[in-house]
Amino acid sequence: MKITEVNPNPKINEAGEIVQQMFQHKHIKMEWDSENKPTIRALVEQLNDPFLLSLTTEGVEHFIHYGQSWLDLDLNDIWLDKTGLPTYDDMLKDPAYFNSQKNTVYEIMDIRPEMYAVYVKQGFHGNDDFNPEQKLVNEYALKVLDGSKMPLGYLSYELVNDKRRGQYTSFGQEGRHRSTVAHILGAIQMPCIIIAKTQDKADLRDFSGKIFDSFN
Repeated sequence: MKITEVNPNPKINEAGEIVQQMFQHKHIKMEWDSENKPTIRALVEQLNDPFLLSLTTEGVEHFIHYGQSWLDLDLNDIWLDKTGLPTYDDMLKDPAYFNSQKNTVYEIMDIRPEMYAVYVKQGFHGNDDFNPEQKLVNEYALKVLDGSKMPLGYLSYELVNDKRRGQYTSFGQEGRHRSTVAHILGAIQMPCIIIAKTQDKADLRDFSGKIFDSFN
């Protein structure tokens, strides 16, 4: 049902049309109970998207502004080519040095945003109860919709040789909120730096190969 058929308010009509486009982008069939007049908030609730729903609390004008920005967004162009962290940005600039002197190699891979949290939990051996902070997700998403780009995230794996614990893989990451933002905006893929590091140079090739292969 077209919003314009049941609600004479021009701003509600405009917002309703944006919601309809959102449904189409998410490949969701829009349904509505014709016995009740649609409201923008009720339509957004059907999308089941906390961030989109939060925009309606700011008013229809607010929703229309960011809703249209969302639809016009090029989701392949929301990332910077750096992490914003000096060590990792140096690594991106001079991979040969980090390979020879730091026993560190990397690949930038496209992964599904919703899988980022899965990889993090695996890296922490299931001991990760992180939940995105909605306030931060909203803040970052609004910046992206206003034209800002997000730094690259990373997943880091280091093969450690320890006399007491033996050989084990140390894990680190940065980018859980960014992956959440990419997911709610509808990105199919996000670039992520996969880093492999060893203490012994002789272990680097085999270890990095196993790490990179696990993402293919």
